[in-house]
Amino acid sequence: MKTVSRMFLSSPGVMFAPLSKATVSSLWYWGMWLLGLLVVSVAFIVTMDTGSYLHSDEFVTLELGRVILNPDTDWSINWLVDQQQPVILFSYLGAVLQELTYEYGGQYGPRVSSLFGALVASTALVGWLLAKGTYRIAAFLLGMVFLLDPLIVQAFTIGRLDGWTMALCLSCCWIFVDTCNQLGELDPRIYTVRLLIAGSLACTALFIWPSAVFLFPLITVELFNLVNKIRSDGGKLQEVIRPVLLFTAGAIITALLLLLPIAQLLFAQFSNALQSIKANTHSGSSEDPTSILQNSIGIVRALKFSPFVVLLAFMVVFRCRQSGYVFSSLVVLALMVSTLVYINRVQYLIPYFIVCISNLFQHQHDSETSRILRMSSLTLLLLWSIGLSLGLRTYLALDSQADRDRKLVSQAALSLVGPGDHKVYVPYEFYHSGRSLGWKMYRAYLAYGNPLTPEMLKKVLSHVDYVIMLQPQLTKETNRALIEEGWLDKGNFHLYNKPAEPFDGITTNDIRVRNLYSIFQKPYGPYKLYVREKHYSFITAGKLE
Repeated sequence: MKTVSRMFLSSPGVMFAPLSKATVSSLWYWGMWLLGLLVVSVAFIVTMDTGSYLHSDEFVTLELGRVILNPDTDWSINWLVDQQQPVILFSYLGAVLQELTYEYGGQYGPRVSSLFGALVASTALVGWLLAKGTYRIAAFLLGMVFLLDPLIVQAFTIGRLDGWTMALCLSCCWIFVDTCNQLGELDPRIYTVRLLIAGSLACTALFIWPSAVFLFPLITVELFNLVNKIRSDGGKLQEVIRPVLLFTAGAIITALLLLLPIAQLLFAQFSNALQSIKANTHSGSSEDPTSILQNSIGIVRALKFSPFVVLLAFMVVFRCRQSGYVFSSLVVLALMVSTLVYINRVQYLIPYFIVCISNLFQHQHDSETSRILRMSSLTLLLLWSIGLSLGLRTYLALDSQADRDRKLVSQAALSLVGPGDHKVYVPYEFYHSGRSLGWKMYRAYLAYGNPLTPEMLKKVLSHVDYVIMLQPQLTKETNRALIEEGWLDKGNFHLYNKPAEPFDGITTNDIRVRNLYSIFQKPYGPYKLYVREKHYSFITAGKLE
C-alpha cells in the first residue's frame, strides 16, 4: 500500500489538504476585507431610509428598466415630448436589474443593489492593486478610501448604477494585470478564456450604464501593458496582437448576445434611442461657446470634496513615471469637458487617482518617497473619507429624520389623487407612491439643464388628468399656461407645519455637504394640484388650502 502523502491530514473518514501559509494568509486578508465591507454596509443600511431623499436619478433608472420589461407601456416619467414615447436606452442591463430588485425587494431594493455594486467595485479595485504589486495593507486601505470617497458614496446612496459599472471595468483591469504577471505560466486555454472574459466584462459594463466609457481608457492602458510585456519578452507578431483580438472578440460576442433581446425594440424606436443618447451626453447649454470652460470649472467644483486624493495623485504623477495613466486621465477629462459634466460623471476620475496613488506603495518606488510621508498621506486619505462619509453623513442622516420620512410623500399622494388608474403628471419623488397606487405617471424627459417650458408641458397634458407641480419650481408662465388650457387650480399641499428655511444666498459648508449627499432639510413639497375640468367633482383631502 502506498504511503499517504504528508500533504494530507486525516480525520475520521475524511482527508483534508492542509492550506499553505500563503493561502491561509490570503484567506485571512480577504476575510478581514469582507468584515470591513460588512461594517461599512451596516452604516449605510441604517441610514438608507432617512439619509438621501427620494432622488430623481433612482426613478429615472427604474423607469428605464420598467419600459424594457414592458415595451407596450403607454406612460412613463421619461417621456420624450417630441416623439410622444418613453425613453429607450441601449444600456438596459443595469436598469432592468434595478427594476427587478424593486419588484422583488421593494422600494429599498434598488439602493441595496447599488450599495452591493459599490462593494464589488471596491473589492475588484483591491484585487487589481494587489496584482500590480501594491503592499497588502496599502491596497486594503486604498480600497476603503475608494469605497468611502464622498463622490462614490453620494452616487450609490441614491440608487445609481455606477458601482456595478466600475466593478466590471475594474475587474477587467485586474484580469489584464494578473495575466501579465503569469505570462508563460498560464495554460493557453485559460489565457484565452481570461481575455475573452475581459472583453465581455467591458462590453457588459457599457450595457449596464453608458458612463462605463469613462473607464475604457484605463482598461486600454492595462491591455497595452500586457501587449508591451509580450513584445518585450520577444513574442512574435501574432502573439503580440492576440490579446487585442481576443479582447475584441469577447466584446463583440457579448454585444451581439446582449442586443438580441432588445433588437426589435431598438429597431422600431431607433430615433427614440438616438434622442435618449443626445439628452444624456449634452446639457441644455451645450451650444454655448463657453460650455467647455464651464464644464472644466464643474469638474474642479466636484473634486473639492475629494481634495487629498486629487493632490496626492498629482504629487505621485510628478514623482513617478506613469505616462500611461496620465494620458488616459487626460483622455477621459477631454471626453467629459466636451460632453456633459456633473458630479456623477466626475466620480469616474477617482479610480484613475487611486491607481496613481498606489504607486507610492509598491516596492520599486520605495526609495523615491519616505515611509513617513507615505503612511501619513494614506492616513489622511482614510480619515477624510471616513470623517465625511461615515461621520458627517451619518450625523446629517440621523438629524431631523422625520422630515425625510417617505411616508410623507405617500400621504400626499393619497390625499391629492388617491388609488386608481389615474393619469398624473408627477414630481419624481411620487414614483414609488404612484406605482403602489396604480397610477400612470408622466413627466417630460429633458436634457440636463433644460428647464420645463409651457410649450413642452402642453405636449404632455393631453395624456393626463391630474398635474402635481412642485411649487418652488412652478413658474408664472407655466401656471398661466395651465389655467389657459382649462386646468383647475385645486390649491397647495403642505407636508410640514413650518416651511423649510428659504435660501439666503450664502452657501455654507453645511449646505455644501447636504447638497453632496442629497440629505436636505424638509426636501418635499409644497405641491400645487391641477385637475381637468371633467374631474371638477374630485374631493380633496389633507392640507389643501
